[in-house]
Amino acid sequence: MTSLFKLFLLTLVSLQSVDALQFALPEGNNTVVGDLAFTKIQAGQDLSDIARRYDLGFSEVASANPKLNPEHLLLDSVVIIPTQFILPNVKHEGIVVNLPEMRLYYFQKHDKLVYTYPIGIGRKDWRTPIGRYKIIQKMKDPYWQVPDSIMAYRIKHGDPVQKIMPPGPTNPLGQFALRLSDPTYLIHGTIEPKGVGREVSAGCIRLYPEDIKELFSLVPNGTPVRIVDEPVKYGFDAGHLVIEAHPPLPEDAEDFWANLADLEKKLVKANDNAEPLHWNEVIKLAQEAMGIPTALTS
Repeated sequence: MTSLFKLFLLTLVSLQSVDALQFALPEGNNTVVGDLAFTKIQAGQDLSDIARRYDLGFSEVASANPKLNPEHLLLDSVVIIPTQFILPNVKHEGIVVNLPEMRLYYFQKHDKLVYTYPIGIGRKDWRTPIGRYKIIQKMKDPYWQVPDSIMAYRIKHGDPVQKIMPPGPTNPLGQFALRLSDPTYLIHGTIEPKGVGREVSAGCIRLYPEDIKELFSLVPNGTPVRIVDEPVKYGFDAGHLVIEAHPPLPEDAEDFWANLADLEKKLVKANDNAEPLHWNEVIKLAQEAMGIPTALTS
C-alpha cells in the first residue's frame, strides 16, 4: 500500500465525477477491474459528497482513508478514491451483492461488461439476507406497502406512516424498485442518498437515485441475484495474487480469526503453492480493512 500510495501521489490528478462504474470483464484468470485514484478535499465537501461524486459509498471512502476525520476534514487533504475492485469469488452472472463491501455487481455477459454500484444494506436486527434469488418484478414509481415490523418500529419511535405509501418525494423507495423472489426484499432507490454505504435499511438494498435508474434499465425480470458475505476477497491481477479486505458484518466480528484460518487455506490453494505467502501481511490487511486490492506475491 505504501508504494502504491507514493506512486499515485506522484501522478495526482483532480478527477471528474463519474456517472457509474462500468468495466470490461477481465480476461484469463484476472479478476481485478478499475484503478485507484486520488482527489483533494474542496471547500464545503464532506466524505458523503466525495463518495457520491465518484459512485462510491460512504464506508468505502472512510475505510480507504482511515487518517481522515470525517467530522473535521481539512481543505486540500488528499483522499484515496478506491475505484479498484476484485470481482466476488462466485459465478459472474446476473447480480451479485457483497454485503460487507456494500457493493452490487451486475454482469452483462453479452457485452462482456460489469457494472458496479455502492449500496446501503440492512441495519442490526434487520439484516439483508444471504442467498440466491431472482428479480420477479420491476416497478417504476413504486408504491410502498409498509411491512408490519417497520410499521411497529415507526409507531414505537413516534414516526407512524400510512400502510400503503404512494409514489412521491417522501416515498423511501425512490423512483425505481426491483422485487426479489423473496418478495419482502427489494433493490430500490432512495430519498436519503447519504445512507448509501451504510447499514441503515430494514433489509432492502438501496442505491443512489442515478444508479438504480441505470440498473433498472439494464436488468430484465428473471435476472439471478446472489447475495454473499465475503469480507475478504481474493483474486489475480496480471499473475499476482491479490486480496481486498473490508470490515466484517458486526455479527461476524467474533469469527474473525476462524475466518482468517479458512482464508489461509483458500489462498494457499489459489496460489498453487507457487510462492510463499507472507501471512503477517494478510493479517495486517484484513485488520486494516481498507478495501483496496493489494498484491501478496511479487
